[in-house]
Amino acid sequence: MRKFAVIGLSTFGFYLTKDLARRGFKVMALDADEAQVEKVKHFAFKAIVADATNKETLENTGITDFDVVTVSLGDQIDASILVTLYLKELGVKEIIAKMYLMRFH
Repeated sequence: MRKFAVIGLSTFGFYLTKDLARRGFKVMALDADEAQVEKVKHFAFKAIVADATNKETLENTGITDFDVVTVSLGDQIDASILVTLYLKELGVKEIIAKMYLMRFH
């Protein structure tokens, strides 16, 4: 069974974590906001309060033990790119990055 990690627990990350866990997958959920982590800790395999933009912190979560890592940091595009780069450098094989693009008219 594949193991998933979800970085960023706003609406998308919350429901992704919930759905993957409901389907029986082991899911680690990670966010810098303790309140967001509290919302998922009863159904996630592991729920961690951590700043994913810190490479050492990210590595210490055990992120490389997961088959698929999803990055969903909302409108924090720079942070999403940085976290994705760190995951690649750490050797994560499958990374899915959800980016929120704002358009101005």
